[in-house]
Amino acid sequence: MRLPADAALIVAADADAATAAALLAAWRAQDLPVFADADDLEAALEESGVTTLVVCGGGAAGVKAAENQGYRVFVVAEALAPAQAAELQGGEVRIVSLAQTLVAVAGARIRERLRAARGGG
Repeated sequence: MRLPADAALIVAADADAATAAALLAAWRAQDLPVFADADDLEAALEESGVTTLVVCGGGAAGVKAAENQGYRVFVVAEALAPAQAAELQGGEVRIVSLAQTLVAVAGARIRERLRAARGGG
């Protein structure tokens, strides 16, 4: 799993508290965008220009809608009910573990840091 520097975390109201806390801490440490699952989420995502979403909690319908709108979507397995996981099988949505996600987010800005260290911006 590889995340780009614009990977946004979406935390739904029903997200498991421990999983959400671990993800929020990792996203904040990397200064990556975080969004709460809200009515104006679609507009906020469009305005931010993100291309990749990591979803913690919420329903399968919202995840599928994001996929249909062209976002690359990862869903954290520990935040899914078994029925939701079954609903998401077969599409482009990737179900990933919390551990995989934490490792990926730690490297999300690595290309930027390497470029800056080399004097390239």
